[in-house]
Amino acid sequence: MRIVILGAPGSGKRTQTGLLAKKFGLSPVMTGELLRTAVADQGALGQEVKELQDAGRPVTEDIILGLLRERLIKPELRPGFILDGFPRNLLQALTLDELLFEVEQPLDLILLIDIETDTLMERLVGRRTCRACGLLYNIYNNPTAVDEVCDVCGGRLHRRSDDNEETVSGRIHVFDHLIAPLITHYEKQQKLVRIDGNGEIDAVYQHICEAVGAGEVHASSGGAEEHSAEVVHLAVPEREMANGVGQPVENGEQTKQEKTSAAKPQAQDNRRRKPTKKKATKKKSLSKKKVLKKKTAAAKRKSRPSKMTATLKKRQVKNKVAATGKKKAGAKIAKARKKAERT
Repeated sequence: MRIVILGAPGSGKRTQTGLLAKKFGLSPVMTGELLRTAVADQGALGQEVKELQDAGRPVTEDIILGLLRERLIKPELRPGFILDGFPRNLLQALTLDELLFEVEQPLDLILLIDIETDTLMERLVGRRTCRACGLLYNIYNNPTAVDEVCDVCGGRLHRRSDDNEETVSGRIHVFDHLIAPLITHYEKQQKLVRIDGNGEIDAVYQHICEAVGAGEVHASSGGAEEHSAEVVHLAVPEREMANGVGQPVENGEQTKQEKTSAAKPQAQDNRRRKPTKKKATKKKSLSKKKVLKKKTAAAKRKSRPSKMTATLKKRQVKNKVAATGKKKAGAKIAKARKKAERT
């Protein structure tokens, strides 16, 4: 049985891949692990991967497909495999079909885990990882007993830098844009089964198993029909794969194709936000005018003498005049006395 699991970031692909591989004896194939293994083995492709990663550039699709070819022709994959998160766009799907045709291992089943955007946002923005043991938590639906402390080992919890609302929303937009042609492609082949991911892990796993069981029957009989399955959901997001073309990476990088596809929805968002910016600038200008009015009014009040100050000044003037008059009169009296004494 040869299966592909598709789904948005946080839909639970990694979790379900592990469960299915264990139950059906299939080999999980994940591009992130392929890249890490290639670098560790220091082969020709591994050296190319390391050079690209050191330069901060995305790994090309040719290298990804080369690594897949090397992996798929190994004898241990003859009983079957599960591709996790690859392909991510129509071009990758077409080249993968050609590759699998060459190695005589065509796909039997494509599982698409459907999940609501709000649920994805909650899972990704709220997830935390223990630095010590790597255990996953979620502050919304799976919190720890003590904030930011692992319940098992007591290690500190860590939040990935790209697990913020803006980055997560952008990644979901990119996925929605790229997945539509893939759905059409695999629906034409009558191999696509939709799985509702808005439930618990066990419920989703049970219905995926039903879909895989039905797929095995059709694969053994040589026919391929469109499968349908009741589906439910899952509560813990999978860890993301790292550093591959079209693969989520730790620092939230995107390939050129994903960036261009994400540009349109972002441009639309910017158009919608412009009016709010104008309103904000208007409010700011109005508030500045009010402040200036208050300042000028205060300055005028200071410059205008109050009635009390005016009356006080008048009294001071009168007192000064009276004082000077008394001095003059006193001086005249003193002169007159001196004259009288002389005579």
